[in-house]
Amino acid sequence: MLHDHSTLNLDELRNLPTCELPDRYHLQTDPGNGCAGDPPGYPTYFTRSVYTPAGNPPTRGPEQVISHDGVLYVTGSSGDWGKGETFDTVHARSHALMRRLYVSLPFDHPRVQAWIAQTMRHQASMYIDDEGLAENPEYGRPARIVFPTPDYKLHHFHDGSLKKRYGRPGSNSPSSRRSCLRCSWAGPLSKTRIQDLGEGLPIHVCPHCGGKDLMVIR
Repeated sequence: MLHDHSTLNLDELRNLPTCELPDRYHLQTDPGNGCAGDPPGYPTYFTRSVYTPAGNPPTRGPEQVISHDGVLYVTGSSGDWGKGETFDTVHARSHALMRRLYVSLPFDHPRVQAWIAQTMRHQASMYIDDEGLAENPEYGRPARIVFPTPDYKLHHFHDGSLKKRYGRPGSNSPSSRRSCLRCSWAGPLSKTRIQDLGEGLPIHVCPHCGGKDLMVIR
């Protein structure tokens, strides 16, 4: 799906300034900048950095582009850093541009469901601590904690607090149990319902509320 531009708003894209690379300049080979964790087809996956003959970002002019139909549309430039600009203001403007360029996929789309499942696996045992950590958020993001699971298995948090339920070692295989993030149901994989989303992407559905936001219980 690397070159599927169906999630790009082409009208917005064509409103951006265009450029041609100076002699001996080149583009990043594999598209994608700051796109880790972004939803499928998000414009950050299509951005490509511009490099000078020495392999450095240019000090003047376009620094990042999206290539479509042989045209380079500028999504980032050295001119973005005007007088008084900060990382936060430039990042916010760049984020707003990416949002305008994005045509989101339906929630039930196989790519979206696969992304949700992968995100749940990646974020397993990671939680936002609203009260316990005193340090300032980094880049405006709330602090995260990775809850330890040494000789016991964490079942789930509930009621938005750090109350927890544990099972003894070996009592439940993490790969065979799921927890629903919508209603906090927790149970064996055999109790879930399988829904085929097409393209070979079956998904487990909560038997209690029908939710699809299931995560592996650690």
